[in-house]
Amino acid sequence: MTEWAVFYDDGLIVESRRIDRPENIPKCGVIAIAHMTPEGKRVQRGRDFYWLTDDEDYTWYGGDIFGLWDELTKIGSHVVLFGRSIPDERFRHIVEQAVEYKFDA
Repeated sequence: MTEWAVFYDDGLIVESRRIDRPENIPKCGVIAIAHMTPEGKRVQRGRDFYWLTDDEDYTWYGGDIFGLWDELTKIGSHVVLFGRSIPDERFRHIVEQAVEYKFDA
């Protein structure tokens, strides 16, 4: 499974390497998700919803309600997280943490 880290509005960071299953992480208050892809590190941010695909790469995507509905029509399990609006300065600080986050090599 691809490595990732979810950054929440309250400062919590949940890392894939420290949990047993992505279904067990908090669902609300997501500000950004840093994740590795075959092309390198990506940071999803500023979305209403985030979902983890169950394909071979286990990629995180973010989008609006229509993107979420599209994902939920697909066969398979779904891990969906909910974004949150927060003041701009706090948002930028958390996104900066996600951008600077280092995955262990």
